[in-house]
Amino acid sequence: MPVSTVSTPVAEPGVRPLPVSPPPPSVSGADQPVDELPAFRSSRLTYPTLVDEDADQELIRRHYPPDLQRAGVGGTVRLLVWVAADGSVDNVQTQSNSGVPALDRAAMQGVRSLRFNPATRDGRPVGTYVEFDLVFEPLEPDWVPPDVVAVGAPEVPADFAYEIPEEGPLTVSIPAQIQMEARDLLSVALGASESEVEARLGSLDGLLAGDPPEGVSPLRWRSQAGDALERAMARDPDNPAPALALARIRLKQGLRADARELLGRGLEGAERGTRTISPRLVAELNYEMGRLVRESWLSVANLGEVPDEALAAVACTRRGPGPVGLETLLAWNYVCPVRLGEAMASSFVPSERGVEERRAMVALFRSAVESFPGHVGANVAILLDIADRELWLDLLNGARRFAWDTQGHPYGFLMSGLALQRLGRAEEALEDFEQAFVVLGEDTEVAFRDVSGLGMGEDASDAIWAGLDPILQTEVNEREVEHLARASYAYLRFGDLTSDAARLWLRYGRPATVRAFGRADLRTEFWDYGQGPDVTLSRPATSDERSFTPEGEAYVEELSGVFPHWYGARARPLYSLPAQAVRFRGLEPGTADIEVQLDVPPALETFESDSLDIGLFLLAADGSALSATTRRIAGDNVRLRTAAGPDVAGVVVELYNARTHEAAALRMPAFRGTEAGEDPRVSDLWLVKAAATEEREVSRNDRWLRPLPRPDVIDDEEVGLFFELYDLPVDEGRFYRIAVELVSEASGEVVALPYRPSGQELFGTEWTRSTSGYPGGSTEYVTVDLSAAQPGVYELRVTAELASGETVSTSLSGVRLRVARDEADEDRRGVGLMSGLEMY
Repeated sequence: MPVSTVSTPVAEPGVRPLPVSPPPPSVSGADQPVDELPAFRSSRLTYPTLVDEDADQELIRRHYPPDLQRAGVGGTVRLLVWVAADGSVDNVQTQSNSGVPALDRAAMQGVRSLRFNPATRDGRPVGTYVEFDLVFEPLEPDWVPPDVVAVGAPEVPADFAYEIPEEGPLTVSIPAQIQMEARDLLSVALGASESEVEARLGSLDGLLAGDPPEGVSPLRWRSQAGDALERAMARDPDNPAPALALARIRLKQGLRADARELLGRGLEGAERGTRTISPRLVAELNYEMGRLVRESWLSVANLGEVPDEALAAVACTRRGPGPVGLETLLAWNYVCPVRLGEAMASSFVPSERGVEERRAMVALFRSAVESFPGHVGANVAILLDIADRELWLDLLNGARRFAWDTQGHPYGFLMSGLALQRLGRAEEALEDFEQAFVVLGEDTEVAFRDVSGLGMGEDASDAIWAGLDPILQTEVNEREVEHLARASYAYLRFGDLTSDAARLWLRYGRPATVRAFGRADLRTEFWDYGQGPDVTLSRPATSDERSFTPEGEAYVEELSGVFPHWYGARARPLYSLPAQAVRFRGLEPGTADIEVQLDVPPALETFESDSLDIGLFLLAADGSALSATTRRIAGDNVRLRTAAGPDVAGVVVELYNARTHEAAALRMPAFRGTEAGEDPRVSDLWLVKAAATEEREVSRNDRWLRPLPRPDVIDDEEVGLFFELYDLPVDEGRFYRIAVELVSEASGEVVALPYRPSGQELFGTEWTRSTSGYPGGSTEYVTVDLSAAQPGVYELRVTAELASGETVSTSLSGVRLRVARDEADEDRRGVGLMSGLEMY
């Protein structure tokens, strides 16, 4: 038979007294008296003990599977459980199993019914973890039950000793179940002892759950149990337990309307106050009612229709006469998604019932929380509803209140982490997620961090996230925190992280819109992520369980090959940084010299007192930072220089506002058009202020070269270009011909531009040049005449044709030419690059 054996409690670690403060220096020549700090005294801690060892031992024995007892199968299960301040048991975890799954389940079920005298600290009841063994010993052939089987005192591991920090409780306390109270009330209402009820109807726990005993016909049992419970309700109308039990039976029968009515009767009886009913049981009744209303709400959530006249304009495939059916909508979604999307966006009519049902559902969940603030299910339901409406401050406040009321329930930390991430407070969000993982356990944390199914690699290594870190100057990886926020929502909303809906949420986040169509018991949801077809999923009308339609599964599989995952900028704003970055070949083989010129975007400085940090990062191929340089900047114009070695794959330049947590970043490969370590034949084009120079030889270090930041518009009709050519012949083949062209990005038309090379006075469309600057290479500066160019967006391209017939070219894309008018010269033309900040 089962025997609970435990280790000796672990003593609380000793606390050394605080050191005595040294005396202060003498004042006015006289020593002043010094008050010594008293030694710190450890709190008095008592450990939980069983209320009734005999009764609890008998209770555990009942959970020992009879077939295993007779077969002589036993084992030991080591458990870690939370004993709350009221002595109830919750959050049961298996530390080591018996090797027999049935015994492990029996231990997990039986231990929840144990009752403890709670632990105390300085005389006050507190919650704490205890760890002990449940030993299942099989029957001996001539075994006779003893009168008493001793159950030892549980062990309190030192790691879980309860402490109350000054700022408030941070340890985890999951609200105790109302099962024991409901069992007592049900026994009273039935007018029979527990053993008598068990002989007729099975265990009280099974009756409350609506589950028949094993081996009994469910139909017959439900009929007998229903009759008994109805008589109990008539005998004791203010006792809510029979109504709760009968409502759960009716739910198992699919009679939701009857169950809802029964729960209402139970609430009415509890509220009459003729019997002492705990707030927790009242909360449970409200929660059960809220769940029923939620099922009704799910049947109309996001449900609507698009009028046939609006769909008539879509008709991108042939169909027969009559209304447009769901199969046609699914086909159009993947054949002509733009036209269907426009029709849905302008003409979708949502069901009015959805608003009413949601309000009723939320009201019941709020009533449950008002009755018992620590009710987990009701709190999570409310918080998910707030998250669905994207009210992030409300979500943060509600989640923190939930965590406080439950002394740190992990779901509260998951939801506050989600809110903080959406509010742009990624550092705080990560702290809350990690606090939740302390309680949820290592396996859950691994599941949250796992990205192997998202096309990001086989594991969730730091290197995977390093390549996705959007703001390198912050202490956290915002993309990793966003992934944890998505996982938190998916875990609580969909119940796991492996379902189709959860995996879609992890890949692409919250859809912009969800629209549902369908009749009877099945809904087809269209998840709109913007461009392209919607992702389609099916779900039962009253359930959260979703699965891809065949079309949706095929589309996601195809899409994941192009976009395995997508992370947005909803939380911490990240802009593209308008800047000019130019890569030259370095002095050593396989190296590059990089020049960066930028103006500080006004959008990053919302107040005059704002200060910005600039960061320059050299990245390896896996995205990890090989070097990082940051400094505070003053002024609006910034110029940077750096050198990249063969191991550098990318360069990142960031501007970061620590007050607003906004950033702008420029990311580029370290080497133009080559793999890291390979040497290019030509540098990038360097856009500079037009200047006249009589010297043939020019250098990138010449002080008269004034680089232009990318977004500037040039008011002059001329612009300067600087570039370098490499690996040129040094003998008679050292000559080459240069052409400067504009290529229209709209039409592809190529226009040759007149230019003036350094050392020349005239403009021409072709010049023959010879190597200059250093052996085997050449440095070039040209002034380009743009006066005849038409406004538009172009690629500015320079091509050098070598004596051997080989050509090398370098260019700038997205160059916008536009007329800059002022009072002095209305026809003056200029050149500039795409300006403004663009969201990633």
